[in-house]
Amino acid sequence: MTKILLGNVKGPKGDTGPQGKQGVQGPQGPAGATGATGATGAKGEAGQRGETGLPALIITRTLAGYWTSACSDFDWRTLSFNRAPVVGEYFFAMTNGGKNLMYAQITATGENVTFKPFSNTSLVGPKGDKGETGMSASQAFIAAHPVGSIYWTTSTTNPGTTYGGTWKECNTILPGHIYQRTA
Repeated sequence: MTKILLGNVKGPKGDTGPQGKQGVQGPQGPAGATGATGATGAKGEAGQRGETGLPALIITRTLAGYWTSACSDFDWRTLSFNRAPVVGEYFFAMTNGGKNLMYAQITATGENVTFKPFSNTSLVGPKGDKGETGMSASQAFIAAHPVGSIYWTTSTTNPGTTYGGTWKECNTILPGHIYQRTA
């Protein structure tokens, strides 16, 4: 005999309903590990080295003169340049016995060189005011030892004789002499 269960029979599947609203976005997950660094590529060929320029034009001694405008010709060795100058170069030079700094440009070369100064600035400022005269040794000693101060010395001379002020010698078992300023 066969049993038939009528309550377990499923009917045909129905249509899908409309899609619901999208939910709130969740938190971002942790970042993944960084991958390994790739190999470094081969180094390219070095290019050709360019030409070396002239060394800086330097006057190697202090000049005694003082130039204010276009200058006369001077033998470049007399000016003691470190090398033969080239037209268009600029240089600094100490002039007036080292009291001025001149900035100039070479305008002609050859056995003699001509240069045009652009500035000749004094490096010596005006003389300052004379400062106050300081205290004498006696004034400094008295200022450092106000009334009531103790002065310990190996000298038998009362400090009042040397520096001023009134001092009395104190009895002591210590070596030397101890004086106290009283006025």
